[in-house]
Amino acid sequence: MKKIKSKEPLEEKLTSYFFIMLVILLSTQVFFRFVLNKNISWSEEVSRFVFVWAMYFGFVLAANKDRHIRVIAHFMYLPKRIQMILLTISDSLWVVYNILLIYKSFEYLFSMIKFPYYSQTTGINLLYVYLIVPIGFCLMTIRIIQNMYRRLHKEFSVIDSRKNL
Repeated sequence: MKKIKSKEPLEEKLTSYFFIMLVILLSTQVFFRFVLNKNISWSEEVSRFVFVWAMYFGFVLAANKDRHIRVIAHFMYLPKRIQMILLTISDSLWVVYNILLIYKSFEYLFSMIKFPYYSQTTGINLLYVYLIVPIGFCLMTIRIIQNMYRRLHKEFSVIDSRKNL
């Protein structure tokens, strides 16, 4: 039997799963609150955690598809070579920023190992919730570097991110 390989990146699947989980959690909470007059105290808190994880994987997905918000209208008036140089510089600065954020987030996570914080309702160690920050920025950095490589090897251009808007 042949396995069908999906062309969707992992972050697309994860973002979808987290959003589905978010809809299920919130729908269940609404049903219990307004139909059964009961409250599921933990569902609102877990929904927030799931939402944060979904957003971070969404950021990574946007970076993978080179769809992050950036001003590129002026790029169309520049020669292709200058476009590539400016985009490479801006992406390099973005990578440096991400590395700094990864470093600082690990610093914060290590402090949370020493002095753990627990969520009020569920008692979940918030270290697991905040773990998405370095994971998300590491994945985003990898995707940005991949995009820089593809752009430099002519696999796609500056204007490609504007297609299908």
